[in-house]
Amino acid sequence: MVAAYRRFLDTLLYQKYSAARRLVRSVDPHHLVSYRMSDAGDPTNNEDKGFVPYDFPYLAAAVDFLAPEAYGRLGDWERVKPGWFEYEYARWAAPDKPMIWSEAGISAWDSCYQQSLEGWLLYQAEFYKHMYRMIINSGADGVFFWWYPGGYRYNEQSDYGIINPDASDRPVTKVIREYGPKLIEGPSALPVDHWIEFDRDAQADGLPGAYDKVKDEFWKMIDAGRVPGLKTAGTGTNSANCPLLAVGDTECNGSNPPKYLDGIFDSVEVKGPDGKWIVVHKGGKVKIDPAHPVVARVELINLGEAEWLAPTKKGTNQGAVYITALGPKEIRTKLTAPVKHHQSIKDEKVALAPPGLKKPTLVTLSLQADGRTPFGEKFTIKLVP
Repeated sequence: MVAAYRRFLDTLLYQKYSAARRLVRSVDPHHLVSYRMSDAGDPTNNEDKGFVPYDFPYLAAAVDFLAPEAYGRLGDWERVKPGWFEYEYARWAAPDKPMIWSEAGISAWDSCYQQSLEGWLLYQAEFYKHMYRMIINSGADGVFFWWYPGGYRYNEQSDYGIINPDASDRPVTKVIREYGPKLIEGPSALPVDHWIEFDRDAQADGLPGAYDKVKDEFWKMIDAGRVPGLKTAGTGTNSANCPLLAVGDTECNGSNPPKYLDGIFDSVEVKGPDGKWIVVHKGGKVKIDPAHPVVARVELINLGEAEWLAPTKKGTNQGAVYITALGPKEIRTKLTAPVKHHQSIKDEKVALAPPGLKKPTLVTLSLQADGRTPFGEKFTIKLVP
């Protein structure tokens, strides 16, 4: 049940954040779009019972870089170092996108003494050393520290500053001067040389539960100088050979959501009576010319791990992906090319209905891995002659 809810949440996050990105891109096509992601991707966030943080897998498809905060990492090296695993988790979710720490820092304010004591300032400096160690060694792409001016901050009742109120150095200032260039000039993430398989659905707490199961192996590899990476049973598979499981590791029966196959219709346009393309929203209606076949133009994204195979003329098409339109009859339109994980395809032409419609008719778009299972979003529209 929780795994099913997590899939719903993943889908909702993609839909909302990708829509926001499209709006930004409509006025600024060169803008890199993301946002400060709070606890997203934190492998140790299992202390707040009943709280489900955002997660990376589908969210990664809706942004241009991943940007978690590091407040789950406050403490000594043992508390900071799981951020290394978090980076590898981000690298699994979005291998081609950067991951930065969008906010990191620690307060030096002592509420009892109402000042930033020397011991807290030294603790702050040590924390920054641990953060730099984790970021540099993991290969993460950057960090935004919170924040610049020292002194009491009234609304937060804190002092996260990296310089004193008189602009003199704090211990943490010297740490930044020493380690900042090492981060900027340091190497990118190294290629993975040891793969660790995990399963987010295998336990109700999702990522934290998966981390608990594999963390010993992960840190053993780190200590041995290896570069561990993460994968699932669906990593590197396609629509013909991916494990045919449903969300929650149950049998895929054709009516439940497949675990490694998923897709969403980002845009659906129907050719109107005047020959122009009309944007249709899910559940919406559109006027059509009944004298001609009804055609749509769709934009799709592959949100599952398995690559979608396109049908070929030769041999078997087992597992090849079709776009189906279920209306007066079922019409299948084959993909024109394979679609990789998180890849989008645009202007894909889809047949919706034959000519001769005499009354308003519902048509539902969906996806089908031939000979295996239906999958993905169902997108229903009403055609009005």
